[in-house]
Amino acid sequence: NFVFSFKNSLEISAYNKLESMFSNWTWSLRSFMLDLQSKYNNRIRNCEMNYVDSKGLEEEVQVTYDSIMKEHEEYFTKDRDSEILIQWKENVKNKLRALKQELIEEMKIKCEELIRYKKGRSKVEIGR
Repeated sequence: NFVFSFKNSLEISAYNKLESMFSNWTWSLRSFMLDLQSKYNNRIRNCEMNYVDSKGLEEEVQVTYDSIMKEHEEYFTKDRDSEILIQWKENVKNKLRALKQELIEEMKIKCEELIRYKKGRSKVEIGR
């Protein structure tokens, strides 16, 4: 019973550290996306952009995502608890991939809404 409790406490400790790292990785991605959204919004407002290129958007995000995934890989291979952590590796990887796609889609929708708003406003101003 003691061995089982000890193993559980090691897993809990490793998982808590993993949660902290996951939070850092997701914040890095979200923070990058917020900055990118701001840049895109400014370009749309300044009439420098009138459509969102999904491929270009994905390419811009990919550099940050690759950096996060490199940290992810290093964490799961070099951490002293790597043997315990391995059970959660693919799950974390899938969650990060899903978050990236979700953030890209959300940003694309927001940009397209701003473009539609800007075009609608221009038509109203022209009609005056």
